[in-house]
Amino acid sequence: MSRFAGLEAFVAVADVGSFRGGAARLGLSPAAVSKAVARLEGRLGVRLFDRTSRTVSLTAEGSTYLRRCREALDALDVGLAEVGAVHEAVAGTLSVTAPYVLGGPMMAHLPRLVGPHPDLQLDLRWSDHYARLLAEDIDVAVRVGTLTDSDLIARRLGAPLWATVAAPHYLARRPPIRAVADLERDHVRVGYRTTRGTNVDWSFADRRGGPGSPLRVPPTHTFDQGELLVRAAVHGVGVVQVFGFLVAERVAAGELVEVLPERAAMGPQVHVLCRPHQAKTPRIRAFFDWATGLRLR
Repeated sequence: MSRFAGLEAFVAVADVGSFRGGAARLGLSPAAVSKAVARLEGRLGVRLFDRTSRTVSLTAEGSTYLRRCREALDALDVGLAEVGAVHEAVAGTLSVTAPYVLGGPMMAHLPRLVGPHPDLQLDLRWSDHYARLLAEDIDVAVRVGTLTDSDLIARRLGAPLWATVAAPHYLARRPPIRAVADLERDHVRVGYRTTRGTNVDWSFADRRGGPGSPLRVPPTHTFDQGELLVRAAVHGVGVVQVFGFLVAERVAAGELVEVLPERAAMGPQVHVLCRPHQAKTPRIRAFFDWATGLRLR
């Protein structure tokens, strides 16, 4: 029997946390996956999972073995990708997750990706949910902010500038904004709340051109979508701080006015990520190259 028999079944169950879910990922029956894992445990002479009627969890031996199994499977995938990369076309389904706030710049440049690659089929999932690529079977993630997935391949796309804006009719009935302190004292602040339940601090560059220090005051109101923040500003609800590309056209049209533009600070970094063993596949390389050209300012 092959030394690799049962490895894919074991890794799938470990990733998903259930035999039924692992079977669905592999396109097999739960019984077949359960037998494959049981045979693997028999060959190794150890239990890889602790099983109850409701849960499946890795044993200490299972956790150790899982790390080595992933390394082995990743090495095999890399070998297959390297063999076929020279002649393989950019084709097949590419699943991508990206936050709503990047929908505008990504959609504007999407023809540059799909036009040259008619056999590429995109599965774009717009969500602020922090997706786990392996567990959710996603190829690529575009993320805003600090990275926590140290085992993923990441390419930095840049950082947008913050813009602090309000509607002219709102500003006309409020005290003027000449300094950051004026915002805290005299104005309604509409802020962004992440899906993790935290408010995003407003940031302003210092007058010496430094990286910017957060204005640590609680917002009067919080919304969980950048586009809704923009609408709130247009309707005169208050002052908002969003990525500059979200309001550039409205500022140019006079619908919104940027306040304290000389204090605009750099926003969080944006990255595109994938799993290590997929980095050399043509469709993912094509997406990485395309994403590098996005205009986030």
